[in-house]
Amino acid sequence: MLNQVNLTGRTTKDLELRQATNGRNFAIVTLAVARPFKNTQTDSYDSDFIDVTLWGPIAENVVKHIGKGSIISITGRLTTRIVDFPNTPTIRTLGVMGQQVSFIATKAPITKPSTKPITKKELIEKVLIDEKQIVEEAKVNDEILNDSKKNIFPTASEFEDALNKVDSEIPTTPEA
Repeated sequence: MLNQVNLTGRTTKDLELRQATNGRNFAIVTLAVARPFKNTQTDSYDSDFIDVTLWGPIAENVVKHIGKGSIISITGRLTTRIVDFPNTPTIRTLGVMGQQVSFIATKAPITKPSTKPITKKELIEKVLIDEKQIVEEAKVNDEILNDSKKNIFPTASEFEDALNKVDSEIPTTPEA
């Protein structure tokens, strides 16, 4: 017997690495998978949004390299869960457990800004460093500009010397 699911689609959001109560890392990927037929009412292809659970190193790798809109292919297995609540009928859910992920067209995840507040001292140091870099870059640009002006426009004597050199190199032919 075989329980294998193959899905190829686009990720719908940047992924987040989570940790289960047992300490294992996991991530849930929502894939938008296009249906192979057109909707007759809209004349367009609809998509199914399928949640896939990834565990361990696979989850860590995918979270690190995949962002919203990436196209990936996942091979996994179909899983079932039974949920019992008191005084309600039993609920059975289906899910996909990803076992292998192939990156087809990746988009880098958006890095989230640090939530650590910056101190006034750190801010002043950063501003001073940025200001020093700007001043240094301006000096380098001025040097480049000054050098290029020297090399682009010859002086009048340099121009005259070049013309004389060209005149002396032109062969003269005896007149008949």
